[in-house]
Amino acid sequence: MKPLVLFHGGCNDGFCAAWVYRRYVNPQAEFKAVQYNTDPPATADRDVVILDFSYERVQLMEMHDHARSLLVLDHHETAAHALAGLDYCVFAEDKSGARMTWEYFFDPRSQISADAVPWLVSYTEDRDLWRWALADSKAVNAALASYPRDFAVWDEIAERGPQALAVEGQAILRFQHRLIRPRVRYHGWTTISGFRVPITNATFLTSEIGNALAEGYPFSAVFFVRPDSKVVYNLRSKGDEAADVGRIARDYGGGGHKHAAAFTLETMLPMEADA
Repeated sequence: MKPLVLFHGGCNDGFCAAWVYRRYVNPQAEFKAVQYNTDPPATADRDVVILDFSYERVQLMEMHDHARSLLVLDHHETAAHALAGLDYCVFAEDKSGARMTWEYFFDPRSQISADAVPWLVSYTEDRDLWRWALADSKAVNAALASYPRDFAVWDEIAERGPQALAVEGQAILRFQHRLIRPRVRYHGWTTISGFRVPITNATFLTSEIGNALAEGYPFSAVFFVRPDSKVVYNLRSKGDEAADVGRIARDYGGGGHKHAAAFTLETMLPMEADA
């Protein structure tokens, strides 16, 4: 039976990790995008690989008991703490899920060197870890986000190179800035874990909006309501002295990193208008 590859859905890092596995490891695998706060698919008697994502400890232990094999590659800080001691879970908090996938499967014994990282991996990591260290990274990532998460499409993009996407991305960045400004300007307030923080509603550019909104505050929140009426809160913080939103999200059943995290609630938190 084909390996089952589960990857973080709705996320370019998660998709890039799956793209790496398909292009360089096993193109015949079965791929499935997954989300937090959902039940895992059937994995009994399957070789299961989970990329840029992890389930709750109890769920993973049950999967491990019934799967033929299980490997988890994740980089989210809260998951690393929650899943400590499970030898089939590998964490590297300073790397993206896509880079972890590349480096895990391409060791020095491979025909392909782990140092020859595909540029798509480097650029998706640059955004996912919010480093912005690579040339024209914001433009490249803006252009990349405009394409569907489709393996054939990404194969074609990989051949074109980052310079082509940098040109495409300039106009997209200008439009993004027009979308971000009103979301930041017209915000409200809410209280999360004792912090009174700015909050706004958006289903797009949540990281960009959240980081702009967090300027001068412990952190910010960007929320949206899912079709099942559950409310998703994306938290963002900036700077060494800012709040650890990964820890805060964990208090609400979510998780993430120090400066980027999320959680989902059944009902909306109380809000008040900007004074």
